[in-house]
Amino acid sequence: MKQFEELERKVLQIIKKNKELQEANSLLKMENEELKKAQKAMESNFAATSKSSESLENEKASLKRSIEELLTSISSLEKATDSEKSK
Repeated sequence: MKQFEELERKVLQIIKKNKELQEANSLLKMENEELKKAQKAMESNFAATSKSSESLENEKASLKRSIEELLTSISSLEKATDSEKSK
C-alpha cells in the first residue's frame, strides 16, 4: 500500500508539473506572437524608412546636378559677358 501511495504522490507531482509547464508554454507562445507582430511592424517601418531615405538621396543628387548645371550656365554667361566687354 505504501508503494501505491508513493506512486500516486509522484503521479500527482508530475501532473502538477505538467500543468505548470503547459501554462508557461502558453505564456511563451503569446509572448512569441507579440514579438512576431513587433518584428513585422519594425520590418515595415524599416522598409518605409529605407524607401524614404532612397527618395531623399535621389532628390539630393537631382538638386546637386541642377546646381552644377546652373553654375556652368552662370560661368558661361560670365565668360560671354567678359568677351563682349573686351570688344
